[in-house]
Amino acid sequence: MLRIPHHVPWVLPIHLLICFALCTGLSAFAVGFGARFPDLKENSPAKIAAGFGGTLTLVISALYVVGTVLITAVPTYFLVVESSDVAVETARVSLRWWLLGLSVVVTAAVGIIATVVPMRVGLRAFRRLEL
Repeated sequence: MLRIPHHVPWVLPIHLLICFALCTGLSAFAVGFGARFPDLKENSPAKIAAGFGGTLTLVISALYVVGTVLITAVPTYFLVVESSDVAVETARVSLRWWLLGLSVVVTAAVGIIATVVPMRVGLRAFRRLEL
């Protein structure tokens, strides 16, 4: 569906990394903020989702998705375009590879932070709620 050329097999592992980082991060946002901003007196799930915690989760999740995809998609796009061009300077390609490697590391780090921090915030909130 994405029409990725066959001569760029490295796109699939990067895509899988982004999907894993997004899935774990978005799940952690929902669980962590749900634990941090619970509305235990509300009966309607629709009103709970439209409350402060649900809205905050929506906004942060949208920013997380856009940021994570852009961090990796831009260098990947330029490398795929340049790898199809035969007359590309080697220095520019190696710089693009370096940027792609940096973007993969940043994506992994942001994914770890986006998973660990909200879960710790939610865990602390649950511990205070039990007291």
